[in-house]
Amino acid sequence: MKEKIKWITYKGKEILYCDFRELNEDELINHMKYSDELLISSGKTEILKINDVRGLFAMISILPEIQKSAERQKKYLKKSAYVGTNGVKKLLDALNRLSKSKSKPFDTLEKAMDRIVK
Repeated sequence: MKEKIKWITYKGKEILYCDFRELNEDELINHMKYSDELLISSGKTEILKINDVRGLFAMISILPEIQKSAERQKKYLKKSAYVGTNGVKKLLDALNRLSKSKSKPFDTLEKAMDRIVK
């Protein structure tokens, strides 16, 4: 899990990169919980975070888990973005509305990182 959820540096800024690509439902829930723990235990506020969901299929059954994760992380985040939303865009848009998140969708990781470090 540590290889998929990690701190990266881009243009001198630290970003929590969460690679959720092509995970099944159980793996996704476990990875979300790990990212919550890592973010919260970091002792940092105003964190930059990117969720990479390329190749992930919309799993309506885990929407409550996604919402809980968004709520837990909300007070620690300065900016967040997600990459690869073709298959899950509607689900993520709905989640943003429910959790009052300001996370933005991007087609590429580089575009997301460029936006988040500004």
